[in-house]
Amino acid sequence: MIFSNSRPPFLLLLLALNTPTYAEQLGDAYISNLMSRMSLEEKVGQLTQYSSDMDSTGGFVRDDYKREIMLGRVGSVFNAYTPKFTCELQ
Repeated sequence: MIFSNSRPPFLLLLLALNTPTYAEQLGDAYISNLMSRMSLEEKVGQLTQYSSDMDSTGGFVRDDYKREIMLGRVGSVFNAYTPKFTCELQ
């Protein structure tokens, strides 16, 4: 018998808990692939957050914001309240 009792040593248990799962490995590969295809400008754009404005008919985004969003230079829009408005921004 390898172990003196029926429980594996602590180090083997620790190793098993720190081993990435298959799903984590796939996620890491997906992210690495996506990041390798993004330009520096697109990566920096993901750090940019705009805020939408509200009026009596709902949310709206300034025209210059729309252009930046379409160019992929905006990572998120704060205060996009409704699903319909959010879909329009995407």
